[in-house]
Amino acid sequence: MGKSTFMNILAGVDNYDNEIFKTSSDVETVTTGVDIAKIFVPLKEFSKLNDNPEIDSSTLVGFVDTEGQGNKGEKFDIYLFSPILAISKIVIFWWPALLQVDSILNSLGAMTNSAKRITKEAQCQHQNTKPYGHLHIVFRSWNNKETPERVKNLLLESKEGSSKKGKEHNNIRELLNDSFESIDIWLFPTNGPKKNENLLFEDFSDNWKQTFKDMRKKFSEQLSINEPKHGAEKPWTGRDIAEFTKLLCKTLTSSENYAINSIFERMQIARAKSLAKNAIDEFRVIVTEMDPQYKVDGCDFVGIDACLYEKLKSFEETLKWESFSHNVVKEIYEDYNKTISLMADEMKIKIATLTIKVQNLQDQFDESVSTIALPLSKSDLTIALNEKIMHLWGYFDDMIKDFPKGFINQHRENLTNFCKEKNQRITAENEKIYAINDFRILVNK
Repeated sequence: MGKSTFMNILAGVDNYDNEIFKTSSDVETVTTGVDIAKIFVPLKEFSKLNDNPEIDSSTLVGFVDTEGQGNKGEKFDIYLFSPILAISKIVIFWWPALLQVDSILNSLGAMTNSAKRITKEAQCQHQNTKPYGHLHIVFRSWNNKETPERVKNLLLESKEGSSKKGKEHNNIRELLNDSFESIDIWLFPTNGPKKNENLLFEDFSDNWKQTFKDMRKKFSEQLSINEPKHGAEKPWTGRDIAEFTKLLCKTLTSSENYAINSIFERMQIARAKSLAKNAIDEFRVIVTEMDPQYKVDGCDFVGIDACLYEKLKSFEETLKWESFSHNVVKEIYEDYNKTISLMADEMKIKIATLTIKVQNLQDQFDESVSTIALPLSKSDLTIALNEKIMHLWGYFDDMIKDFPKGFINQHRENLTNFCKEKNQRITAENEKIYAINDFRILVNK
């Protein structure tokens, strides 16, 4: 039986037409690199397989099958394993032979080597929290009477000795104990199935099935503890895992040590900044098109101030809904508040300045119109007034390029009424002068 078959049985496969991980009866390994299952199994279903007690939980269990690529170098395997180790609740180390302390420790050391680069800050700001989940060392073919406790002692307990190899082994043991929340040993008997392919749970011996059943029960108990990882203030979601893995892979390619919780916080900050940028862009659009008399329920402000109040409240709720850490919420909200408050203040200053400029424009128009020598014929007066009004609107259009449309519309309406009134007044003045001149001519006659 290979590791992929073992993973299929663990995931509850009962028909190899629907196998999750590809299997083969050949000796060669089927898995290359990382094979991520496309399905998730509810913990509620996972826990009760093989006649185990059901655990009522909404948690989904995902499965990943990995195979080291030793021919590509240890550094490649570190890059390969590190993201999986960091995000996994349970890590299964598959050993197809008997107890070979030297080989097993060397393989475990290579798998966990990336932990050497995890700084103490990675331990979630809690003194004894480990960076990785629960390690389960599975012996596929066990044929002696040693107990799991005895094997664990032989394999993982520090041994006295001054040889170079002994010190290396003790260093690996210390690394494993510092890296994983717990370590368990599972010894599966060799007197298993008679056939070699398409193996299912019922094909194995009673001893094998009991060991597997006990192991599943242990897994279910560990998976049911839904505590946030690496200093997060909430359990990780699929999106958290995807973004974290990308950031961790980028970090691994550098030569510096890293802190897992700082990577997670960087991930949260990046996402929160993206939300803030979108919210700022939205505020900018709304402000440029809003009604100057815009109001919000529960707020005494009007216009830009009302919009500012509404958007600050909405963004704070968005950050809380995302369940970002308190530090991230505080930092991003303060930056957002500062940015849009500054935008609102700048817009209010511009609007106040525009009001003054429009008044000055009207005064200049009055002065310009006063230079028209009356009386004029109706056609000449129309031409003269239209020329002045065209200049007025030209200046106005240059002024309003960067102003909110709602506030511009009010000024445009006021300026239209202003021009209409001036046109009527000057036309009446022109007709009055014509009438006086006509009366003088009549008197002289």
